[in-house]
Amino acid sequence: MTELSSITRGRQGLKVANLQKLFCVVTLNNFLLFSFVYWLDPDAHGFLLDEHSFIENVSALLFFEGFFLGVLFLVTKRAPKIYALLPIASFLGFMSELSLIEVAAAMGRETPTVVGGSVDAPHDLFQIFFWKVLQRHLSPLAVAILGVMIVAIAAYLLWRFRAHIPAFLTWWNRYLALHWLLVAAITVFIAMVVDAEILSIYFGIGREGTLMYFLEELLEMQASFTLVFGSFAIQKV
Repeated sequence: MTELSSITRGRQGLKVANLQKLFCVVTLNNFLLFSFVYWLDPDAHGFLLDEHSFIENVSALLFFEGFFLGVLFLVTKRAPKIYALLPIASFLGFMSELSLIEVAAAMGRETPTVVGGSVDAPHDLFQIFFWKVLQRHLSPLAVAILGVMIVAIAAYLLWRFRAHIPAFLTWWNRYLALHWLLVAAITVFIAMVVDAEILSIYFGIGREGTLMYFLEELLEMQASFTLVFGSFAIQKV
């Protein structure tokens, strides 16, 4: 039984490795292709970046595909229930690409607002929190100190529970499809940081033009691709 289990895990690892290679190729192609178009054809900026633009529509379709495939493979492959996190994340991503302002207008309702800021999509809450709360009430130094404190607390928790890390890693490696969810979450977080213009404010990166907006849209599309691959990983593990 032990040998059979080892062979099964080996085959699963090979399938996932092949999926990872394909993911790397797709990711590289996406970034090179769209960056090439962005830099060499300024007239295409509207096509790429306007509301309901090409990239945004592709992201929405991919999020929906990730949701559909995730549910399909969960049912047909009888995958562990924890893998339901993948289609749930894809569904939330799809909903985030819908314009709440347009939905509210179609229903004859006012634009939803939080702390005086318009909410067009759920990820706008991060930007509102940064601009309306942190920027208004805290100085850049206070924000930096808060960031250092968060990192310090995280480091302390890792050290405090270091004895449990090996057991967690063993559990984590049993559910390889969840690795894609983690990558997608990190990608979305970076996109939200870019959307909040934190890089522009504190580091002067992309202060002029549409570079940061382009990067945000590209990262969101990358997250949608990642969740699609994660859904395919369900049937391979």
